[in-house]
Amino acid sequence: MAEEEKKLGPPRVAIECRFDGGRVEASGTRLTLPLEHERNRFLASAEVANFLAAVRLSPKERHRAKLTDYSITLLSRPRSSDADTFISSSGPVLESPQTVAEHAAFRALRAKIEQHKVDEPYIVCIGSDVSRVLTDGLSGFYVRLQQALGAAVRPSGRLSAVLVVSIKTQSFLPDTSRHAQGTLYPVAGCRHPLLSEEIQALETMNLNRWKYTFPLARRESPPKHRRTKVGGPLTTTYTRSHAVKKLTIPASVLVDILAGRTSLSGVYGSGDQDVINSLRQGWTVVGCKFKNGNIEQAQSGTVELELSPPHEAVFWGKDATGTS
Repeated sequence: MAEEEKKLGPPRVAIECRFDGGRVEASGTRLTLPLEHERNRFLASAEVANFLAAVRLSPKERHRAKLTDYSITLLSRPRSSDADTFISSSGPVLESPQTVAEHAAFRALRAKIEQHKVDEPYIVCIGSDVSRVLTDGLSGFYVRLQQALGAAVRPSGRLSAVLVVSIKTQSFLPDTSRHAQGTLYPVAGCRHPLLSEEIQALETMNLNRWKYTFPLARRESPPKHRRTKVGGPLTTTYTRSHAVKKLTIPASVLVDILAGRTSLSGVYGSGDQDVINSLRQGWTVVGCKFKNGNIEQAQSGTVELELSPPHEAVFWGKDATGTS
């Protein structure tokens, strides 16, 4: 919704999301929210689409929509200043479990354990950036995190360990970042217990190599190539008559040429004119071989192409006048 807000106007509007619906119990409010991969379906739903259409039509008015399928209420109002932007809020306490079965870690872990049936060491990771129950303390007034984890893993006996990750916001003015802190809980008496070396490796794993906060762009730009392409030289092997017999080219360059994104002369210029001339004369690829690269030495994988002259030049040699 924050991204959609940036697309509205002028005049600019501010959108608020309230998470205050759902079934209310003594343990807190059970929220029904869209999953992350359902983003497009959520925005395309009739209620959300109608809400955004009404805001576009009358941005100077206030709008309100209580969603039927989710515990969300959407509100919009004219923006009073540049600092008046998207906000989210929640009314009642969201999680205060009274029993182990109501604990969020118990519910999440039980669901993840059932996702896979493996007869080998089995580790499940659960984490959140909003839930406060993923800490080693009392959740509400009755249930500890370790109690909830123990109750979830005890029936199956298949789980070797649980990795609980809590993502917290750290403010260092003027920047704000999120830091992931993981805690490993090895399971005693399981079918495949972890070795001490494995436990040590998991406990020292750095979970902050990834960013947990990203800027919201006004428009989504198409993704570029996710992998860094490693180029390399073009090497050739010649026959006695100085014709190109074998051609070795970086695999990434060859893929781009076959996809039509570039050409041989566009990558290597006119320095390899012999290769270009041979291909123009009808030499064809009759064999290929892939050679692995070395990522540590920044060497790309290469493809060795074996070239052969056209059939006309093979079976009907040219005479002195140049005719066949």
